[in-house]
Amino acid sequence: MRSICSAGDTSDWSDERRFRTLEMPGCPAPTDLRVESVTETSATLLWSLESEFEIAGYLLRYRAADVQVWDSVRDITAMQYNLTGLEPQTAYVWSVLSACADGRYSGWGIQSRFESEGAGNETGDPCGLFLTASKGQIHVMNPSAVQIERIRVYNLSGTMMEEYVVRSDGNVILTTELSTQVAIVEILLDAAQAVRFKLLIP
Repeated sequence: MRSICSAGDTSDWSDERRFRTLEMPGCPAPTDLRVESVTETSATLLWSLESEFEIAGYLLRYRAADVQVWDSVRDITAMQYNLTGLEPQTAYVWSVLSACADGRYSGWGIQSRFESEGAGNETGDPCGLFLTASKGQIHVMNPSAVQIERIRVYNLSGTMMEEYVVRSDGNVILTTELSTQVAIVEILLDAAQAVRFKLLIP
């Protein structure tokens, strides 16, 4: 700076001094990523934010652990999200970032991992049986050769959808009209015993 004298003269410039403006605080990333209420096909994802910044929303990304492509969900306004449409007994990784009200974004929160529930046996004694399903078919593997009398298929609401008379001690392949849903398969054995399986039918 310099002085302006009354006669219109000016002084020489003073020595220069330097200063630096403060750095703008970054948009804060979510923390404490956690998972609750995991089922075969859904999970509730939650996180925290230790900041007083005004947050416009969150962006969630997730993928199965064995694939490289992320799916994403935008414009989440709460610090939780109910993720649906998952595959049973599958490991997933996910993360979330903040969108601040001034148009900036945070970095991704520390990546978290969870595994969806399996579609497996519902009873304590499966008698050596195990089940798989393909499109239009239910496969009952019977390596212990137990006698199977009947097989009934229920939806998750408890309504019986299909019934088969089997009377066999071998492996069984059933043709089903059900698809893209989780069903309860009840296998009735001789001696009035029953075992139940929860099975995803593709």
